[in-house]
Amino acid sequence: MKPWVSRVAFLLALTAPLALPSFAAEQALGLKQKMVTLMPSAHMKVSGQAQMTILPHGGMRVRVALTGVGQGARVLDALSFGTYGAGPSIPGFRLAKPVWENGQWVSETTVPKVAFIPETGWCFKVFEEVGGREKMIAMADLGPIAKGTAEQQKETATSIVSLQIGPLSSMITAAQAKHGLTGDVMVQTGNMMPAMAMTDHGQKVNMHLELHVFSRQTGAVELGLMPKIELISEKTGVKTIVQSVPMYSSKTGIPDYHYGNAVAVKPGRYTVNVQIGKEKIVFRGVLITKAMISGKASPGGMTGMGNMSGMSGM
Repeated sequence: MKPWVSRVAFLLALTAPLALPSFAAEQALGLKQKMVTLMPSAHMKVSGQAQMTILPHGGMRVRVALTGVGQGARVLDALSFGTYGAGPSIPGFRLAKPVWENGQWVSETTVPKVAFIPETGWCFKVFEEVGGREKMIAMADLGPIAKGTAEQQKETATSIVSLQIGPLSSMITAAQAKHGLTGDVMVQTGNMMPAMAMTDHGQKVNMHLELHVFSRQTGAVELGLMPKIELISEKTGVKTIVQSVPMYSSKTGIPDYHYGNAVAVKPGRYTVNVQIGKEKIVFRGVLITKAMISGKASPGGMTGMGNMSGMSGM
């Protein structure tokens, strides 16, 4: 490996124009700049910052500055999905050769064709290569997954799929967002007006289920899908067909684009079946606790990950 070749790409925002005209206004909501503080790994004394800026004529400039590494250190970066970046990473990003400025290791590069800075669920990590081995020395969440969220990831042949069941979210219309309300903005598809579920099997909804789908090669958010989602209690076998509504955060826009709805759950483990086209993805053993339902849980964590379980009809 060459010294300055990273493991992953920063191509995590949309890398191509949106195909549907109705998304044009939403596209402008994406984050255009962000600085994150890199926190040291255990027993490390490294600190620093990563500055990301979307350029006026396209592309994203990334500047990484580190303190606590040697002047000749071989430093690699990575951008991965999942809590603490434990999930899949994106291939293909190359850092410029660093310079030594005022006692800091500094590298800056431009990634072309990036329209937005990624946020929820993505983690920026920094490694130092010593003796042919890589050791993580610092990291930063670009947008932490919400506190009290059960999260699992799967990889298909083409996509990274993240299932998240967490606190209830306000689901609003685009018109309400224009008048200052905040929450998850529901996207109308065709003539169907999306709606938030209020009850589930006669029970009041108490959590929000959402499915994030990203390109495995570029990290771009996958739009215009029609996933079918089933939520099944592993204790009782009760099955809920979740109305899959496309939506995005009014704060971050398209980088948070996902599919889902409100659901009613009790403490226990759940299986979630997802059908996207011909691909069937199965999430098993998704744990929901009393603390998560009450809103008193600790920060969300990854409860498991794996490869696509198979392809079949639901």
